Order: sequence, then structure tokens, then C-alpha cells
Amino acid sequence: EVTRSCRKFIVRGLYRKHHLLFGLMMALKMETTSRIVHDQQILVLIHGGGALNIEEHPNPLPWLPDKQWMNVIALGRLPEFRSLVSSITTSSCAAMWENWYESETPEHDCLQGEWSELTEIQRLLLVRCFRPDRIVFAASRYVSQVLGAEYLDTVSVDLASIVEKESSPVIPIMFLLSPGADPSSDIEAL
Repeated sequence: EVTRSCRKFIVRGLYRKHHLLFGLMMALKMETTSRIVHDQQILVLIHGGGALNIEEHPNPLPWLPDKQWMNVIALGRLPEFRSLVSSITTSSCAAMWENWYESETPEHDCLQGEWSELTEIQRLLLVRCFRPDRIVFAASRYVSQVLGAEYLDTVSVDLASIVEKESSPVIPIMFLLSPGADPSSDIEAL
């Protein structure tokens, strides 16, 4: 209940485009506190392989762009992904990885072998490293799995409830408006 209330108050002050990012931050913080997610995973999620040098790690895969290859190298440094690079470059698994990479929805597709039992954070990391274009969908899935689908819904502002429950003659309501926002009609309706 505290998490829900906290989210409700904070999301009210955010632009809609930032709601998912805040939900992701909440989910990661909760799983870090529970020791399900560790700091190294978060660093790979944020940075990927951006600090690595392609000359030190040449890309052997013609179907995978160099930037994604650097992300895979960084991900392969995590203990749970230590066999990732060899799995991708092994001829028996390369086709599976290429098919997954080219999938329209890799965040939902299942992998085979040792990669069939991924946790949600591991799946998020794989999508981030291979398919950064699908990270929003993978993050939505992660937030939904960790916190629940309700944390993906936008919070509608009920001005009457705010006036009734959260303000008084000595506690005013302040509106910080962005260009184009006009709550005048809602205020006059009270």
C-alpha cells in the first residue's frame, strides 16, 4: 500500500512519458533491496558495452552490429552470462541467437537450452544488449512482472478528491503547468 501511494503522488508530478521510467526505477530498487538484482546488472543495463573497444573484441558475427557485440561482451562479464559469448559464437547455437535477434518481439520469445529459464532481469538485460530498440517493451514487461500491471497504467488526477482529502485553508494546492495545460475548467467545476 505504501508503494502504491508513493507512486500515485510522484507520478502526478511527472510527464506521461516518464511514468514507465519511474516504474522501472521502483522495480529495480525493490529487487536490489531484495537482493534479486545486483549492482553489476544495473551498470550493464545503464552503460552496456559503451566503454569497450571494438579493436580489443572483434565482432565475429556478420548479423550482429558492432555496438550490440560490445553490449554482449559487457553482459558476458556478469557471472550468470559467462557462457553467453561462446554460446552466440558456437555454430550449433548461432542460428537460435540470430533468429531471436531478428524476432519482432524478442522480449516475449523463448530461447532454448541453458537460456530457456531466464529471470525477468536477465531477459531485460538480453533485450537491452541485443535489441535496444525493444527496451521500452522489455521494461514494460519487467515492471508488470515485478510490480504488477497496474504500475503501467497512467494515474488520472481527481481534482475533487485532492481538494477534499489533501488541501485545507492552510494547505493550498499549487499547479505547475507546462505549455498548453489549462486546469481552469476543472477548477471552476469544483
